[in-house]
Amino acid sequence: MIDTHFTDRDLAFLASGIVFALMAVVLFSRGNVRASLLLLLVSGLAFRLMMAFIDPFVNIWDEQYHALVAKNLTSDFFHPVLVANSADSNMSPAYWAFTDTWLHKPPLFLWQMALAIKMFGATTWAIRIPSVVLSVLMIPAIYRCGKIIGNERVGFIAALLITCSNIQINIVSGWLNTDHNDAVFAYYVFFSLWTWMEYVHTKKTRWLVLMSCFAAGAVLTKWLPGMLVFGVAFTVQFLFFDNRLSKNGWLKLFLAVGITTLLAAPWFVYASQTWPEQWSATMGNYAEHLSSDFAHSGSWWYHFDQVREQFGWVFIVAFVISLFIYLHGKSNGQIKAGILVALVAVYGFYCFVPTKMPFFCFPVTPLLLLIVAFGIERVIEQAQRKMLWLSVVGVVIIFFTTNIGRLEHYHTDRDPKEFYRKTRINNRECFERAGLTLPANTVIFNCGEWNAVPCMYYTGFTAYDGLPSADQLENCRIQNRPVAIFRDNPAEIPVVPGIDVIVLDEPLIRNGF
Repeated sequence: MIDTHFTDRDLAFLASGIVFALMAVVLFSRGNVRASLLLLLVSGLAFRLMMAFIDPFVNIWDEQYHALVAKNLTSDFFHPVLVANSADSNMSPAYWAFTDTWLHKPPLFLWQMALAIKMFGATTWAIRIPSVVLSVLMIPAIYRCGKIIGNERVGFIAALLITCSNIQINIVSGWLNTDHNDAVFAYYVFFSLWTWMEYVHTKKTRWLVLMSCFAAGAVLTKWLPGMLVFGVAFTVQFLFFDNRLSKNGWLKLFLAVGITTLLAAPWFVYASQTWPEQWSATMGNYAEHLSSDFAHSGSWWYHFDQVREQFGWVFIVAFVISLFIYLHGKSNGQIKAGILVALVAVYGFYCFVPTKMPFFCFPVTPLLLLIVAFGIERVIEQAQRKMLWLSVVGVVIIFFTTNIGRLEHYHTDRDPKEFYRKTRINNRECFERAGLTLPANTVIFNCGEWNAVPCMYYTGFTAYDGLPSADQLENCRIQNRPVAIFRDNPAEIPVVPGIDVIVLDEPLIRNGF
């Protein structure tokens, strides 16, 4: 009997992921590269589907906001809205956590979530499917990168690392802030870097076109940082003498920028012209990240410490050794320079940005995995029985980097003192029960701090954290909208002339989660 708090479904996904990864290692060690990569894809899919289903609720930061906007996009694909049918006379466009038109993030990842909701319904797992799909596609992409900078073994080790990486698995769950926005952004950024490597390796223009498309996807997910690949490409073009003299090379890069601009700019022009007040507030919020920490402060080495937090001390030691090997090893010089430029630019920039968030540097962490894979392969290359050592390393990677205990700790009831998960499950059940009893167009009040947004996602009704204001009640009366209030203290239920207040006696847990 296994002593675990995972469900049978979780264990089935987890066991499948481990078994298919082990089979991939065996097949690769026997020279069957294609079959091993296919098994890695299946393994990665199993791990990530486990995380898509593991939490039966929308997470607070910031999955619940993205989920609600995506759900509302299913009604109007080109108007991102957080609070639909508000009972307020006016809503502040500057307060992104509770407003109507929502431009806080560009819409591509929200469109993807909306399509998933259209296909699978407004479930908690459907909104995670786009992240699952893109995360799985990272496996063949990083394999190609590893093969380009080294050989098939480097590619396979890198693919195995990203397949089993705890942080890569965990981020699709929406539990880590800022959930699918950071995840999808990281995927598009890495896809753009991968296609740039393919372009440098083959000189085929089609890779440059694909690079432009992926860069546009990154910009449409998290604004201008999505242009990172162009900073890398232009820097490498300048650093290498033959490139610097190539007019055709410069022209192609400028055309690539043009393609990205043509793909990404229409949305931003449309949004700025359609909702100028909200657009201005959003741009002000973006700019403020360069001068304010938004209560997310940290030291200049914060993001380096996040590497330890996300990958562990052993990984850091392996990276330092592998970086030395990579810098002195035989590899494409332009790509080597590009990888270093990307890492220095991202970590260097965010060291001095006041706002510190765990995943600001996440888009370039696959480059860290590539370097570690390169170092591991070069060590294996010195061994006499190479394939045996590759198999041993593969097994260690599977069981060490997955960190099953960490997944169980944060996504099950293993910790008896844990209250976030219990709160979210309890309150979801309360909201769903209440939603089944209410008449159409009801406005729900007193959901508890930060709980109005998930209430709206689960029920489809307009909801508010606290008790209604006089302005909100008057608007409900004028609009002939029913009012429902979750009971917290019987004395707090207002008596409203002209409005029949529906009292909801549900055992909400009110602890800020």
